[in-house]
Amino acid sequence: MAKANRRQKGEGSLYSRASDDRWVAVTDLGWKAGQRDRRSFYGDTPDEARAAREDFLDKRRDGFTLPKGRPPTLGEWAAYWLHKIIRDKVQDTTWPTYRSKVELHIVPYFARTPLTNDDVTEDLIEEWHAHLRQAGLSETTIQHCHRLLSQMLRVAVRRRRLAYNPAAGGDVHAPARDTAEMMPPDEDEIHAILTECEDRRSGPRWVTGLATGARQGEALGLLWPLIDIDDLDDAAVSIEWELVRLPWSHGCEDPHACGEDRHRYPCSRPCPKAVRTSGRKHTCATAATGRARDSHGNAGRVCPPGCTGHAASCPQRAGGGLILKRPKSAKSIRTVPVDRTSAAFLKHQRQLQLEERLALGPDWTGWAHHCDRKPRRRDVVCPDCRMPYRPDTLVFTQPGGRPVDPRADYGDWLDLLAACGLDHYRVHDGRHYGATSLLEGGTDIRVVQEIMGHSTPDFTRRAYQHVRPKLKRNAADVLGRRMWGDR
Repeated sequence: MAKANRRQKGEGSLYSRASDDRWVAVTDLGWKAGQRDRRSFYGDTPDEARAAREDFLDKRRDGFTLPKGRPPTLGEWAAYWLHKIIRDKVQDTTWPTYRSKVELHIVPYFARTPLTNDDVTEDLIEEWHAHLRQAGLSETTIQHCHRLLSQMLRVAVRRRRLAYNPAAGGDVHAPARDTAEMMPPDEDEIHAILTECEDRRSGPRWVTGLATGARQGEALGLLWPLIDIDDLDDAAVSIEWELVRLPWSHGCEDPHACGEDRHRYPCSRPCPKAVRTSGRKHTCATAATGRARDSHGNAGRVCPPGCTGHAASCPQRAGGGLILKRPKSAKSIRTVPVDRTSAAFLKHQRQLQLEERLALGPDWTGWAHHCDRKPRRRDVVCPDCRMPYRPDTLVFTQPGGRPVDPRADYGDWLDLLAACGLDHYRVHDGRHYGATSLLEGGTDIRVVQEIMGHSTPDFTRRAYQHVRPKLKRNAADVLGRRMWGDR
């Protein structure tokens, strides 16, 4: 007969600690890495210590074993995930976005929150959403931050640091992103733009963008070897590269000291600029929110402690600037037929480049790779430095042959709209015009998807829901003519 209060086999010991009279419940998990894996759980009473042990064992039976020792904070885990786990899995152009959001909006807020499900809760995540809104971030930015948090917590679950991901599903959802109504230019406005393009040096660039539905980077990354305009009635443009800007990296030994004159610090209290009566209105920047907005509504960031940014001003900067890269999606690599008139604009662009090169003579530099890699027979772009092998390969360039900076390209678009007396449109709205016109003209949605480079026909259908009422009306008219003829 078993003695009263005797421990059962495998239950573990329970004793009172002499140093502070707290109760300790111990369980033995067997051998691990050549040592016994024993876990201790504490409480002010025997029942509290025993309950903590039972809670741990219940989770372990469900497949989750809490790592031994002090858990890292969520801020520490976010930094580790950013630099050690996800860094090599995202493209160079995506990395700065990940880094800024994690280091500015996730690491500081969760710097003291232990990475446990008792501390990282749904309530805490909702409080974090409210904090970001109070700091002036848009719903789209908050949604992106939430998804990054969910990604890093998902990895923590896979590596058995958490039992479940509190940011995925359940009662906590990513905030809905800001969605603006799609309003591309109408037919009359497009005709005005095309008329203006006939007399502008950059006219072929905008005609090609409208004719192909190319994104800005795709249009600026077009290459002559991938364009067939020998027969204007059978012309086609292959979109295989896009022009992007990579961020610069410090090449010096002390990045923080290098950017000393560019660091943004919180305003002192009281701030001497807050009371001035002349000049542009000053809005104080505080460390609490990490952001401040000036009188024009533009957000200004406060640098985090030990900031290593501002690499663009480093005398030894490296790794940045304009390069060519493959589109992110395989569906974005496509060949788009172009009409005869648009092909004639491209032919004019090629002739214009030749004339500029001859006029500039030795001052024409072009844009070509600068590394030691030797090209293969069919290579157009160097895979190392990601620049064309030949200096005259880019379709749209500055007069000297250098690529057009996307910011300058946007400025030229604004000048074009102003010359036409039109309201503001984004460069991307020209792409929306192309897709809308094709759908309204009765083009099959799968063909529109391939021309636009969308991932699936369903994405095209969802993105252009506003076109569907007109398509339905056209369908009703077709059916009516079939039924009633000329009546």
